[in-house]
Amino acid sequence: SFEGMGYEEDWSESIGDNCVLDEDAVIPGTPPVDFGSQCLQSVSDDTGYKARADMDYGYGLEQPRTFTTFYCLVEAESLEADEQKNIAVFLDNGRSTVAILRLFKSTEGDLKFRLRRYNNGGWANFDSGAISLDTWYKIQFMYDSSEDLWEWRVHGEVQEGSGALTGVHRSGIRKWRLGFWQASQAETGTIYFDKFSVGVGTYVAD
Repeated sequence: SFEGMGYEEDWSESIGDNCVLDEDAVIPGTPPVDFGSQCLQSVSDDTGYKARADMDYGYGLEQPRTFTTFYCLVEAESLEADEQKNIAVFLDNGRSTVAILRLFKSTEGDLKFRLRRYNNGGWANFDSGAISLDTWYKIQFMYDSSEDLWEWRVHGEVQEGSGALTGVHRSGIRKWRLGFWQASQAETGTIYFDKFSVGVGTYVAD
C-alpha cells in the first residue's frame, strides 16, 4: 500500500515536465473496505507525458512464476477513438517487456483496459469490457513460464486471451512499473493505484 509519508517500499520515480507522481495522494472515489487513506497518483501532461514508479520485486533475480495484483482507478483521460495509453508494464531481467497494461478507447467510444502480451515471438492485444471513470478495478496478472501459462483478470473475471504460452516468450518477470511512461502517447490522464502485491509459488485466485 502507499500509507504514511513517502513509499513503504523501495520504489524509484521518473516524472516529466508538468506531470505529477504522488505516493501520498488521498484515495478518491469509493474504495474497497480494506483500503487505507492514501494511494499512488499518476498525472500525465501532454508535454512531459511520464509519471511512473518502478519496483524491482525480483529479489535480484527474474521470477519465472509471478502473481501480480493491484487496484486501479481512472479519474480522467483525453483518449480519442482507437487511441491507447500505457499505464503499467511487466519487465524481464533484461528489461524486455513481458506485458503492458493500457487504457484503450474503442471506436464506439468505450474506455477499456487493454493487455498487450508478448508470445510466440510476437505481440497480441486483449481488451476488457467497458470500464467507468472514478471506479476502482482489481487487476490480476499471472505469468508462469515454467508451466507455459498466463492469465489476466479484471474484478475476478478471467479476460480474453488467457491460456497457454507458446513458442518464443519471456522467461519471467523482475520489474514492475505503475503509471504513465510512453513518450509517443501525448494524451493526458489521471490515474490512481493501490494495494499492489506480487506473489510467487502456487496460484490461488481470489
